Amino acid sequence: MLLVKINCQCEIGESVSPLRYNLQRISLQWEISFKKLTKSVVYYYFFVLILLLLFSFCNDYALHGPVFIQEPGHVMFPLNSEEKKVKLNCEVKGNPKPHIRWKLNGTDVDIGVDFRYSVVEGSLLINNPNKTQDTGTYQCIATNSFGTIVSREAKLQFAYLENFKTRTRSTVSVRQGQGMVLLCGPPAHSGELSYAWIFNEYPSYQDNRRFVSQETGNLYIAKVEKSDVGNYTCVVTNTVTNHKVLGPPTPLILRNDELLEGTKIQEHKNSRIITDTSSCQQLCLLLSF
Repeated sequence: MLLVKINCQCEIGESVSPLRYNLQRISLQWEISFKKLTKSVVYYYFFVLILLLLFSFCNDYALHGPVFIQEPGHVMFPLNSEEKKVKLNCEVKGNPKPHIRWKLNGTDVDIGVDFRYSVVEGSLLINNPNKTQDTGTYQCIATNSFGTIVSREAKLQFAYLENFKTRTRSTVSVRQGQGMVLLCGPPAHSGELSYAWIFNEYPSYQDNRRFVSQETGNLYIAKVEKSDVGNYTCVVTNTVTNHKVLGPPTPLILRNDELLEGTKIQEHKNSRIITDTSSCQQLCLLLSF
């Protein structure tokens, strides 16, 4: 325990003039005293310090089996990436130093045969990755004289977005005041997608009558008006690669025949059950069911 005691003494002599004083003595006294530490306390802390040092030393250099510091995780690699290199992380400690090998879909990755593969400090590097050859499930395996450990599975996937196969779409006709759905039908892809629509070469914004599903890409329009007539184009974007493709335009026209029966809902082959309550409520509101 540190005890600091400060005494400050200041004596001022008689006044010589109203604005001048004769300073006879100004003294500052500092007294610092330490509470005496007994030898037993010193010895105790010294002993604890020695134990901590020994524990740290033994923990670093003791013989033990391999232990994962970092296991590989899932990787979504953009197919159009300029980097042209994929890294699957794996970090292991052990004494003796563990030997690291990798498996792809249950088969050992032969580093010596395929020059594209290399293991750097346990991590697997793949140069010029190929979607056909390298897509799959990877595992890191570490072995020393005390045993073997196998990492969790890590999937390597390639993000891509192909072009739409069809160039034209059939005209959609709807009666004024009815609700309708324009199907997007995204092309083959891997990776998360986002959707938008273009109406007559201008972006179609969502409002109280229009809704774009980010699950299917379909455009829902409630109570169709004459101003809705025109060409609609679905825009699909891969959020991983930022690659964007435009679908073929879908013409929308109004039907002139009168509606004799109540509004009917047409069921498409690719229709799906909506499990999200909020989405269901919004779609029902838009289509005025």
